[in-house]
Amino acid sequence: MDKKKIKLIQENLEREEVLLVLNNYNLFYITGAILDGYFLAISKDRIKILTSLMFLGQIKKFFNDIETVVGVELEEQISKLNFVDKTFLLDDKNLSFKTYNLLKKYSKKIKFSSLIENFRIIKSRNEIGKIRKSAEICKKVLNKIKEFIRPNITEIEVKNFILKQFLDYKVEAAFSPIVAFDENTSYPHHISTNKKFRKNSLVLIDLGCKYQGYCCDITRMFNVEKNREANNLYIRLKDIQKTLISMCKPSIQAKDIDNYARDYFKKLNLEKSYLHSTGHGLGLEVHELPAITNQNNTLLQKSMVVTIEPGIYFDKKFGLRIEDDVLVDYNPEILN
Repeated sequence: MDKKKIKLIQENLEREEVLLVLNNYNLFYITGAILDGYFLAISKDRIKILTSLMFLGQIKKFFNDIETVVGVELEEQISKLNFVDKTFLLDDKNLSFKTYNLLKKYSKKIKFSSLIENFRIIKSRNEIGKIRKSAEICKKVLNKIKEFIRPNITEIEVKNFILKQFLDYKVEAAFSPIVAFDENTSYPHHISTNKKFRKNSLVLIDLGCKYQGYCCDITRMFNVEKNREANNLYIRLKDIQKTLISMCKPSIQAKDIDNYARDYFKKLNLEKSYLHSTGHGLGLEVHELPAITNQNNTLLQKSMVVTIEPGIYFDKKFGLRIEDDVLVDYNPEILN
């Protein structure tokens, strides 16, 4: 249990509030433990662990100095909290309607809270090191992919090769890898098929792994130089990405980066080919705050980590994307 994080959370709670930590990523952020079967209830001056008898032994092993509330299911655990006349703050916006209604029985006021998510935006040196390590592993895998790809190999075979490499490096995939050949590169979230690689096929690889819970997210393309039209556009894409990365500095608004990219492609009459946002936050989740979109007024802060991934797509023809993981700083740093 990270006592500094608990203290910071408690300092930001009102006397009448109880933060129910139900989200697995937030639980890991606070405790550093990859465990099933528990939640946290944090008030201004107390912290309790909610669990069932089945998980109690494991929970005690990790958290032997924290009060435990035991019940068969969440409702019984909540009923035993004895937080009278408290406002429940819920950290999980994807909470089921059933669970929400259950909680309403024990509190007259329920609110959703992004308190922990907002703390997670700023990465510690330790967290940055883990993201960097995950990116180093992906770079090694990308080099092996170049050697593995050969004529008649399929997208699915390359995808499975990536997953096998992650197993060999003792990490898990941060998301299902995207492997696309030729016209399939025109679909930003293509699902790999049995399409075969040909000698000069255009290749898009989007992959990420988790190292000690922290994600990276990288996209690379191979054989671009074999297609003159694609190569000319890819040179422009790399140039604009370099500029966008240089913009990842404290006090820059997230939307300014996205708008800069959109304006650039609008001048090339390619605005309709720019199909997704320019990037997103990265950490325990592969997509987290801040979103690099033209709707987001968030000011970037030192030690945020974001992806910068401009892409242009031409339906049934080809698509181009390049993605790097960037540490926000006065001199922005690419972590991969």
